[in-house]
Amino acid sequence: MKTYKVGICDKDLDYATALMDFINTDNSKRLSMMVFSSYKAIKDYLSVQDLDLVITDDISACDKTEEGYEYQGVNS
Repeated sequence: MKTYKVGICDKDLDYATALMDFINTDNSKRLSMMVFSSYKAIKDYLSVQDLDLVITDDISACDKTEEGYEYQGVNS
């Protein structure tokens, strides 16, 4: 069973951290969530690791594609 790695970048770090904690306590391990404080932090992470999805409250750094938005090749 694949575990999807999801990054969340939100101005409200308390909300993002609470959501990450909630998702990561799920015993099914279908999702693994990480919180990032900036797009630079996501970019640095992506230089050595992969993400399956980026959730953000600010799409200004994202690229519009036919399927929606993406950041550094990761769906947003």
